[in-house]
Amino acid sequence: MVEKNVVLSGLSGSGKTTVGRMLAKKLNRPFLDLDILIEETERMTIPEIFQKFGEEKFREIESKLTIKVAELKNSVIALGGGTLMRPQNRESLKKCGTVVFLNPPLDTLLKRLQGDDTRPLLKAEDIKEKKEKLIRLYYERINTYLGGADLVVDGDENPEKIAEKIISKLSLPKEKRTSSIKKEIAVKSESKIYRVVVGFKILQEALADYLKENRFSGIVLVTSPVINQLFGSPLREVFIEKGFDIKTVFIEDEEEKKDINTLSKIYDEFIKLGVDRSSLVIALGGGITGDVAGFAAATYMRGIKWVYVPTTLLAQVDASVGGKVAVNHREGKNLIGAFYQPDLVITDINHLFTLPDKIFGDGMAEVIKTAILQGELFKYIEENAIKIKERDPETLFNIVYECIKFKKEIVEKDERDEGKRMILNLGHTFGHALEAASGYKVSHGQAVSAGTVMAFKLSILLGNNLQKDLERVKELFTFFNLPVSIKELPVQINEEEILNFLLRDKKAVAGRPRFIVPYNIGDVRVVEKLSGDLKILLKNVIDEKEGKRDENPGDSRT
Repeated sequence: MVEKNVVLSGLSGSGKTTVGRMLAKKLNRPFLDLDILIEETERMTIPEIFQKFGEEKFREIESKLTIKVAELKNSVIALGGGTLMRPQNRESLKKCGTVVFLNPPLDTLLKRLQGDDTRPLLKAEDIKEKKEKLIRLYYERINTYLGGADLVVDGDENPEKIAEKIISKLSLPKEKRTSSIKKEIAVKSESKIYRVVVGFKILQEALADYLKENRFSGIVLVTSPVINQLFGSPLREVFIEKGFDIKTVFIEDEEEKKDINTLSKIYDEFIKLGVDRSSLVIALGGGITGDVAGFAAATYMRGIKWVYVPTTLLAQVDASVGGKVAVNHREGKNLIGAFYQPDLVITDINHLFTLPDKIFGDGMAEVIKTAILQGELFKYIEENAIKIKERDPETLFNIVYECIKFKKEIVEKDERDEGKRMILNLGHTFGHALEAASGYKVSHGQAVSAGTVMAFKLSILLGNNLQKDLERVKELFTFFNLPVSIKELPVQINEEEILNFLLRDKKAVAGRPRFIVPYNIGDVRVVEKLSGDLKILLKNVIDEKEGKRDENPGDSRT
């Protein structure tokens, strides 16, 4: 199911957006228009960006977003007219996509652009001047278009025929038919009972059923510009046709933006849109979007209903259940937050096929962590690792469903993370410290992977014979391109900084952190007291030394 993007290039008026939408529909893929993405990200039109900042600044913005979207999978992407002119853009797009050059005759382009005044580089007093500018642009760019293209198509026909021509020339494998997969899990926490719907291509149906059963004064979608392009806009269009008025609030889904400032901007947008206590918030995106939008819902007007649609593997298996919502503080990750359960969670496996490899790998860190806790799932992942990496729909469904089911059982026993639920933080005590000490340059998945290995090493230092299990764990992490040591992280981290953040961990008691320690795969416990010098013990873990095994591993509870 993991296929390259189809990328449409060409001059303004070549039909990239129209053909792209048609192509995406025929290929059953999400569509992304780079120009619209730029406007939604910058909160201004392209002519306004040119006027305010100039072309060079626009190209910098364009390039940053191009490199980001080039990492997607299974998508159709329409470029701006000048996107391919930067070498780094061409390199990124060709790496993960098939670039198609739409090349209609100049007369056709001129006819299509005759009454269009939205193109800054073609702005003209009359048709003659516009034609001159168009011809000049064509000859400036034609060699780059041709050199950067894997496929050249004459774009002088109607969009449907052009789309069919592109499909006929692409070497695409037949789409694997997937039977309708759908299951529901009821989460019965102390504060609320809610459903988690898990399935393949279920978002529209599940949300429609929910909105029919409930009445809201307004609906606001909180998402990032990229996720909005892929999934938000199509969903919003469908529901507007059904009579639901859905507004959109954009946030940046980056860890360094997961803070009070972003939260404040969401409140401002809510107030501007007239969101009240009878409104509904839909969080569409990964864990960052779920955390921030969920916390906004928890605190705006003392709490309004929210629905979570997790779109990353990490969010589907972790953040989707449990109601932990939060923002970061400069002193630590998720320090400001609440437990606030959603009204509904819709987990659509279809969203996983567009994920960049790195983000999918981050999710696998959380899957493997959960499998270590659950036990039987770990063996299933070992046996099906190749299918998972290929993103086989039924195999993905199985691991996501089993992870959610396991977490549900834990959360129902301990909603507020005061006892049994703490085992879900395997690898996170170390992982959060690694994230914070790196200034969040290390991703959550990378941190959890390295942190889980560190937890195993801590267990070995405390006297547990886990070397064989540790090797199995490391082998799985490595297979999914995840780090298994601090040395493999993308940035260097100071040991003292790691220790400082460990001592400030939210789970710490009287200044001494509680550690989640594996005793076997399927047997993980909370250790509240570590004998000996804590600093020396942790230094041995960080330095990857075997150290002297402690005959008295300390008091523990599960």
